[in-house]
Amino acid sequence: MPRNLWAFLLAFLVPLIPAVVLFWLFRDLNFAEMSQAGEVSLKLGGPAALYVVVVLIALRLAGTLLAPGDPLHGLKAELVGRWDMTSKSGYSGSIATSTCAFTLDESELRLSGGQFVTEGNEVGTWKPEKVFLGQDGLAYLYELTVVGENTAEWRGLVDLNFDRENGKVAALRGTWSVVGPKFHNGVVTFLKRKD
Repeated sequence: MPRNLWAFLLAFLVPLIPAVVLFWLFRDLNFAEMSQAGEVSLKLGGPAALYVVVVLIALRLAGTLLAPGDPLHGLKAELVGRWDMTSKSGYSGSIATSTCAFTLDESELRLSGGQFVTEGNEVGTWKPEKVFLGQDGLAYLYELTVVGENTAEWRGLVDLNFDRENGKVAALRGTWSVVGPKFHNGVVTFLKRKD
């Protein structure tokens, strides 16, 4: 028998036990009244009323417990941690590195930003705005600030695929593009730290 059917059967049957016991203990206090003058109305008192209230609460609880959970929760938990990023520009061929971290905030996956460093020098900072997660990869929008260009607004998109080892996500690989005063794109790799 399906799990949902069991839950709803229990939601009706479990409250019935105290209602029957209370009905036999307080027979004189039980009443049910139905009138049809214009509108149909039903009045219940004693254990019958208690049963209806408890069944409504049990149905609500059963619905909450049986609500589907987050299908990506396990994947989000895999991604949580620190990552090392290496980005290569398709225009200049320059390589920039950064570190970042995935965290969970009330079951929402968040990505921290960081500094881009090339040959030991900071060349910019990046700050993710929104992460989009799927079964096979993720994407995020980000804001880029380039050192020496305080007024320029750069916005970018990173599209990553999961690289799995033994069924676990070990790396993220994909492409990036950024639009501002100019357009740039390239490839990027995220490797999860073992620590």
